[in-house]
Amino acid sequence: MSNVLDDSALAFHQERTARTQAYEGGDEGLMVTLARREPAPWRYECLDHLDRLRELPANWNSYGALPIADASIDYAKEILVALSSFTGISRPRIAASPSGFVALSWEWEHDTRELDVEVRANGLIGYAYSDENAPSDDTEAETSDVGEIVAILTRW
Repeated sequence: MSNVLDDSALAFHQERTARTQAYEGGDEGLMVTLARREPAPWRYECLDHLDRLRELPANWNSYGALPIADASIDYAKEILVALSSFTGISRPRIAASPSGFVALSWEWEHDTRELDVEVRANGLIGYAYSDENAPSDDTEAETSDVGEIVAILTRW
């Protein structure tokens, strides 16, 4: 698996890096850039956690769970390094899914919004987004474009 920042994600990243948003604050607006130049420090602990997932044996949950696929772990590492370069993306919770893939999740605003991601060994990213305050925005999809995940995580 090559760089997860494919052409569409790279274009998204470059656009978000170059663009700023103004937030009204009285007579003056606060300008905020949307992407970091250096990845966030939380990536190191996340990468270590991902490596530890390799140690899980078959049936690690005593319900027949598969061991975590090396390709899923490697792809999740690429995704986390890419995500850590964006301002506003916080550290995800990292877990193993019983199907043998890496699971990542984020929650916002007192658990009213949630994004769950499953990084599959075939390079696809399955995700489910839910928002209790805007149920019409709930989405369940599959993508190979990490830019879609960046868009969800940087939307607010």
